[in-house]
Amino acid sequence: MGLAIAYSAWKFYESTGEIGYLVEEGAELIIQIARFVASLATHDDTTDRYDIAGVMGPDEFHDGYPDAPGEGLRNNAYTNVMAAWVMLRAVDVVNVLSPRYADQMWNRIRLRPGEVKQWRLIGSRLRVPFHADGVISQFEGYERLKEFDWAGYRARYGAIGRLDLILAAEGDTS
Repeated sequence: MGLAIAYSAWKFYESTGEIGYLVEEGAELIIQIARFVASLATHDDTTDRYDIAGVMGPDEFHDGYPDAPGEGLRNNAYTNVMAAWVMLRAVDVVNVLSPRYADQMWNRIRLRPGEVKQWRLIGSRLRVPFHADGVISQFEGYERLKEFDWAGYRARYGAIGRLDLILAAEGDTS
């Protein structure tokens, strides 16, 4: 999805102040990634929030729900927080580069009318799931998953430091 790449691009600009980097490379990276994640977001009219579904989180293990393995998750916290951050940084990029670099940038990137407004809106309304006790949930529905059988896996395998490999070998992605 490129979220970490956009983060790195912004942090490089932020720490160096190199406007040339932003004009030549960084802005396009950030804006194209913002466009992509904005295209994944769907609006929920009932709650006036945006959702992202069908993604795999950064743990690269949960790729779906137990009844729908491989079909992705809904509202993964890392994905949605970073997607919101990227969209809001895309707004910042436009503000930093306007108007001085506008011609140079917008002709290449083809900034469309309403895009900045859309990024600001989605970035501020993207849903982040929480458990009832106020703790951020890894993804929507995480609290409904069956508790992992830690004792059973320790009994079968002993050291479970690479649990990801054990579970992959067993074909268990839930």
